[in-house]
Amino acid sequence: MAVVSADRKASRLTHLRTTIPDQEAINVAQAWCDSRIGTRRHARVLDAGSGLRSYVQFPVHIHVTGVDVSQDLLDRNPRLDDRIQADLQELEIAKRVYDCVVCWEVLEHLKEPAPVVAKLCEAVTDNGLLIIGSPNPHSIKGLITRFTPYAFHLWVYRRFFNPEATDEAGEGPYRTYMKSAGAASAVLRTAKGEGLTNVYMAWIESPMQVSFRERFHVTGRIWDLIRTLTQVFSVGRVRADATDYVSIFERPAASAMIGDPSANPMRSAQG
Repeated sequence: MAVVSADRKASRLTHLRTTIPDQEAINVAQAWCDSRIGTRRHARVLDAGSGLRSYVQFPVHIHVTGVDVSQDLLDRNPRLDDRIQADLQELEIAKRVYDCVVCWEVLEHLKEPAPVVAKLCEAVTDNGLLIIGSPNPHSIKGLITRFTPYAFHLWVYRRFFNPEATDEAGEGPYRTYMKSAGAASAVLRTAKGEGLTNVYMAWIESPMQVSFRERFHVTGRIWDLIRTLTQVFSVGRVRADATDYVSIFERPAASAMIGDPSANPMRSAQG
C-alpha cells in the first residue's frame, strides 16, 4: 500500500507542475468550437457573462446570445445577436437548447456559483459543449483575492498594472468572491452530475501573475521552491502556479459511440 500511495503522490506532483499559456488554452477551446459548433447550420450559443468580447469566436451564421449585468457592455459587444441584461444568479435559462455555452472569467464574481454552473450545464443540448474558464480559488492568488477586501484589489491594480483602474463596467477590477464552488473540481462534479463528459482540462498561470513575478524576480529556483513548499504545506490542496483553469465538457448524444477517435477534434490538431 505504501508503494501505491507514493506513486499517487508522485503523479499528483507531476500534474500540479503542469501549466500552459492562457492563449494555448484559448486556442484549444477555439478548435473545439470550430470543429463541433461552427459547421452546424442553425447552432445557438450562450455567452454567459459576455462583457465586451468573447474569448472564442463563432461564424456569423451562428446565433450568439449574450448575458451580462451591464447593458452598456452588451451594447458594445458587436458579435451578439441577442442581448439579455440580467444577473446569472437570478436568470432562468432554458434547458437543452444551446449547442455551446461559454462562461469565461465569471464564476469568481458570483456569491453562489454552484447553482449557476448547474443551470449552464442544463442549458447544453445533446452533442453540445460547455466551456468554462475561471480563476482557481485554490491558488495563492485565489486565496489572497478571497480573503482581502476589494479596496486592496483596486490598490494592487492601480499600483502595478493600471493607475487609472476603476470598478466601472468594462474597466475592472470587479468585485470578486472567489468561492470554492467555482473551483475546477467543483465544476467537474456538477457537470458530471448533469450528464456532461469532461473532454479537456488545462491549468494556466495568468499573464498578470507572471508579470508580477518577473517584476520582483520571483523566477527560476526561487519560484520552484515556492511552488514546492506551497504544495507540501497545503498537502496538495493549494497551487502557486495554477492561477486559472479552462475546462471543456460535452453532453453526449444518447446514440453516441463511446471511444470513437473522430470524436476528439484536437486529435488531428495535435498530430
